Amino acid sequence: MTPTVTPTRTLTNTPTATRTATVTNTATVTPTITPSLTASPTRTITPTPSPTQTRTVTPTRTPVAPLIAQGVNTGSLRVEGVGRPDLPIGNNCIEIFDVGPNGTPENGAGDDRLLGSGGTDATGHFVDANGLGIGLSRPLKENEQIYPIDICITPQLVGPTVTVALRALAPAMSPFMTLTLVGVLSVFGFWKLTGARRAT
Repeated sequence: MTPTVTPTRTLTNTPTATRTATVTNTATVTPTITPSLTASPTRTITPTPSPTQTRTVTPTRTPVAPLIAQGVNTGSLRVEGVGRPDLPIGNNCIEIFDVGPNGTPENGAGDDRLLGSGGTDATGHFVDANGLGIGLSRPLKENEQIYPIDICITPQLVGPTVTVALRALAPAMSPFMTLTLVGVLSVFGFWKLTGARRAT
């Protein structure tokens, strides 16, 4: 017999490098920003009041129609009155009219006649080139009616009519004042007469 060599396989554990993925829980730090209220000094700006221009409301005057006040007597050649202030004399803004024969004031038209014209001063008094008042083209007649018109404004301002009165020759006195005046004049006259006789 012949020896037979039988090869025997021997299993040998040979380490084999096997790559195995290992999941490892790694702590990851994620920064979290949480808003927090922190008391910090707050700067408050308080406005300082500065001088403020105050708007002054000036009342608007309603224009007033002119008015004849004096000089409305028989024979007068000037009349006085008031109207809007500072109306230049040269513009003849104030006109004085008579009420014509039909007896109806017609605002400077119809049969009404212009008697005179002028302006006003700073206080509103009628004036013309000769001074205070407005001169007329003729003397006024008893019971005649006259009125003024401001023609330098739209619409024109027509004043009220006034009636011409008879001019009083002397101021009227009460009976008591008349007797008192007679008594005073009598005493004065008697004193003068007795003084003159003593001197002679």
